[in-house]
Amino acid sequence: MRSLIINADDLGADPARNRGIFEAAERGVVTDASLLVNALGFDDAVRDRRIRALPCGLHLNISEGKPVGGPYRTLTSGAGEFFGKDETWRLALGGLLDPAEIRQEADAQIARMRRAGVEPTHLDGHQHLHLVPRVAAGLLALSMPRRVRTVFEHPDGTILAGPHMVPFLNRVREMSAASRPLWEAAGWRWPERHLGAALIGAVHPGTLLRLLDLCGDGVTEILVHPGYPQAGSLPFSTADREIELEALLDPRVREGIGARGLSLANWSAV
Repeated sequence: MRSLIINADDLGADPARNRGIFEAAERGVVTDASLLVNALGFDDAVRDRRIRALPCGLHLNISEGKPVGGPYRTLTSGAGEFFGKDETWRLALGGLLDPAEIRQEADAQIARMRRAGVEPTHLDGHQHLHLVPRVAAGLLALSMPRRVRTVFEHPDGTILAGPHMVPFLNRVREMSAASRPLWEAAGWRWPERHLGAALIGAVHPGTLLRLLDLCGDGVTEILVHPGYPQAGSLPFSTADREIELEALLDPRVREGIGARGLSLANWSAV
């Protein structure tokens, strides 16, 4: 069995991003999405009738914007906001984030999803912070389906993106390897392979077809970031998002999936 999840990250970022993701699911090959619960476009996303047909995981965000729960001693600044990508990574790697606070915020984000009528299919993390062992320790006992993204990008996927992505991918691989025993011991599951983490801004039909050649037996997840541009929504909704959307709507991609004996699936296949 060769199953393929095509997961669109950052649903809920803003209305333009939402519109592109729903279009990629309706007319293209996106099978699942990851929902940002604390972002400006959350209400727009959950009001859209199309979300009922699109399985969604929790895209846990502890780095940008304001939390859903709190107040927190280690997760937020004095202004009550998360610290931003770079500083949150520094704090996480330094063991300075309290796993109990991470659990509290994750519970709050899951509860907000459920109040909106959306049951999470899986867990992944904004900017992959959930893979840092100190962060993962706060998430292992969450009350939700125990499916999690652990990122193991194929080396050829890195080559497609270019050498500038190597430091990022090496760090994510290291954190994934360090936290995977924790997830496994707690009974969490994941696809056999993950592709696309390096391809933000570099997705077009040719790269997608090359990723399909890297899919093997079992379940593969390909990560994508489609959408439409929206002014004032950096870094979420730039022109690169529309390039990805066009690639996911290209009929050659769906034909390539069938030609390689792959069956489209969502996270419930894990």
